[in-house]
Amino acid sequence: MAEAEQQSSAQVENRFHTSMNALQLRLNTQPLLDTLEAFLKGKRIVYRDAEDGKIIAEKLTVGTPKANDEGVQSIMSYVSAIINPATVQGNFDAEQYDRYIYRCRMELSQDIVTNRGNYDIDGDYMNLIIDFVMALIEAYMSRTLENKERESYVDTLKMIESSRLEREAKRGLFSSRKD
Repeated sequence: MAEAEQQSSAQVENRFHTSMNALQLRLNTQPLLDTLEAFLKGKRIVYRDAEDGKIIAEKLTVGTPKANDEGVQSIMSYVSAIINPATVQGNFDAEQYDRYIYRCRMELSQDIVTNRGNYDIDGDYMNLIIDFVMALIEAYMSRTLENKERESYVDTLKMIESSRLEREAKRGLFSSRKD
C-alpha cells in the first residue's frame, strides 16, 4: 500500500512539474530572441556538454552579420517590445491582428530602410531581415487570436492547482481533525 501511495505521489509531483515547465516554456521568449540576434549577427547557436555535465550554448560565426551592433540593438529592442510574455496575453480578433501585423511590418521596414546606412545593412539583406523578423512576429502574435493563449492557460493552471492539492492531500494537509 505504501508503495502505491509513493507512486501516486510521484505521479502527482511529476504532473505538477510538467505543467509548470510547460507554462514556463510557453512564456519564455529568450530562446526566440536569441535565435533572432544570432541570425542578425551571422551566428548560429550550438549546444554542447561541458565537462561538469552542464549544457553550454555557444554562438559560432557561420555567416556575414546582417547589421552592425547599433542595427542589431535597434531591431532587437523593437522585437523585444513585441515578443514578450505580456503582449502574448492580448486578445485580438482577426481584423485587429491583421492591422497590428501590418503596422509592425511598416514600422520595421521604415526603420530599416531609413537607417540602413547607420545600421550598415547591405541592400540585399533588407528584405531578408524584414521577412525573417516578421515571420517570428506573425507566428508569435497569432497566439493572441480570439483569446486562445489565455484560455489555454486556464487548463494548465487548473492542472497545476489540482496537482498541488493532490500533493498536499497525500501529505495529510487537508485531513479532517477529530476533536
